[in-house]
Amino acid sequence: MTTAAILLAMKQIQTVCFDTDAKKVWTMPEDLTAWTRGRQTLWVDAKGEVMLDWSTGAPSLGSWLSDREEEGWTIPWPESKESLVEMKKMAEERGITVKSRELGAKVKKEDYARTIGRALAVEHLGL
Repeated sequence: MTTAAILLAMKQIQTVCFDTDAKKVWTMPEDLTAWTRGRQTLWVDAKGEVMLDWSTGAPSLGSWLSDREEEGWTIPWPESKESLVEMKKMAEERGITVKSRELGAKVKKEDYARTIGRALAVEHLGL
């Protein structure tokens, strides 16, 4: 992660690090809403043994992360910092249904923050 932070700071190279065994991803910058389209991106596995070569065009990071999430991977989606009222309005405008993490439990602000944060990141990254 330190090397990725240095690459970002000095060369503006973004990093996607994936672990196929643990089904986890981390990124640099860590906040997915801080990503910039068109910037060079290094795609590397956690062991540093495999780099993905997207010389013919990388997939949308939003699509790639969503595909991994459907496969059961842990994705570091950001959480919304908006007020509950603002998040409810955003969910309604986008037609998003917010569900509780706990089956049958009341939907909480944290559930809205997670769901809206993911939606905003996917919008930003371009699905």
